[in-house]
Amino acid sequence: MIDTKKKKAVGYAEEDLGRNLLYNEADLIDFFQSLDGYEFLTKFNKFVIDKEAEAYMKENEKVMKPPSDLDQMCEDLKVCGRREFSHLVRLRHKYQYLEESKARAVEAEERKAKKEIEEAEVDEDAKIDAELEKTMLRIEKEKKRLAKKERINAQKSDLRKKMSVIATTTLDNDEDL
Repeated sequence: MIDTKKKKAVGYAEEDLGRNLLYNEADLIDFFQSLDGYEFLTKFNKFVIDKEAEAYMKENEKVMKPPSDLDQMCEDLKVCGRREFSHLVRLRHKYQYLEESKARAVEAEERKAKKEIEEAEVDEDAKIDAELEKTMLRIEKEKKRLAKKERINAQKSDLRKKMSVIATTTLDNDEDL
């Protein structure tokens, strides 16, 4: 089915006309950080590559791999073709991936630090439990050792009594003879 209705011409945005702005510029980093990159591309005519964006791309040059004609692409977005827009969108995607990976790394470090603190607390509790267990075993061994010593002393004492009884009875028997 073919539409016979004529589409309404929208024109420029009201806020731009009110400020007499028909040519909009934005920082490249703002484009990278935007929630909807495609909408951002339609609203602006030029991306300004500031020092922050330049430093970031140099720092992460191996991952980002910006095209050599990035300056020309950002100069006038209205004349960019499909290839240039795909390069810009790819750069934005790589930027967001790097930022997410940095955030995940920081989060992992925080989790690791928290886990180490918990393990230290658990280790401290385990250390106290182990020390208590050692003390209890030592006391038990000491009790057993003392009980054995008393038993041996009691046996010796019984043996001495028997020997003395035997000696006295033999002496008495010898006297009778």
